[in-house]
Formats: sequence, C-alpha cells, structure tokens
Amino acid sequence: MFDQHVNLLIGTVQIPPTPSTTGGSLTLMPGDTRFRANMPVTITPPDVEPTHDNSEIAYLTEVDGLVLTLDRGQEDSNRMQIAAGWIVRGSLTAKTITDLEHALDGKVDQLAGKGLSTNDFDDAAESKLAGIASGATQNASVTLSAVRR
Repeated sequence: MFDQHVNLLIGTVQIPPTPSTTGGSLTLMPGDTRFRANMPVTITPPDVEPTHDNSEIAYLTEVDGLVLTLDRGQEDSNRMQIAAGWIVRGSLTAKTITDLEHALDGKVDQLAGKGLSTNDFDDAAESKLAGIASGATQNASVTLSAVRR
C-alpha cells in the first residue's frame, strides 16, 4: 500500500510532543486540516530549509483533528527536539520513490505487435468451432425418457 499524500500541506506546532525528542503526538495550530494517517511528514524548525541535521521524518499513525500521532525518526532521520512553532509538512520521501520503483518492477511489459492482449487461438481450432451449429448436442447426455420412446 502506498502512503497518503496531499500537495502543499503545512502546519505549525502549537503543543510539541512531551518529551520533545520521544513524545508520540503533537498538536497543530488551527489551519490546514488535510493531514491523514499513513502520511509521511517532515518536521523542521521555522525559517530554515530542511536538512538531515535539523529536521525529522515521521509517519502519521493517527490524526484526530489537530492532534497528530507520530511514528518518529523514520527513514534514517534523527529524532529532533520539536518545539512550538516548528513546521510540519506533508512530504515526498525516499521511501515514497522506493515504493514506486518496487511497484514498477512487478509490472508486465507490452510485447511488440501484441498490444495489451492478443488472440493466439489458431485458425484450425477457430474453423472447427465455427462449424458447430448453435445448440448442437452431439455429446449431450441422453435421458432415460428419450430412450424408452
């Protein structure tokens, strides 16, 4: 199953996790309410570009209004000391791309000249079937009442 995604999703932490590096939930300031469970988010201090050294990737395991329950320190990111004012962004992560690559590995390629499907029934078999009359019963079971007549 793929992760949930929403474009241009951003929120601001109102109540940080307790304790700040291991707590499992936070509360956002009123604003965007499109956060969903099974969604990766990047949590970063305000007014900085997210980097491996200053940001954390988490997965939302539950969303109840503005309260987000987190699975923290995901995808080789460090658990940060999240504080009020930090930014939570719905984000595309390396796992998202890897999941897509693995899904594409299992796809079936179209064969040249076949389209998406082909009728490989040979002409002799098709001709034989075409010669059978509609409703033909050559191999039908004979009932006992038909034999007694």
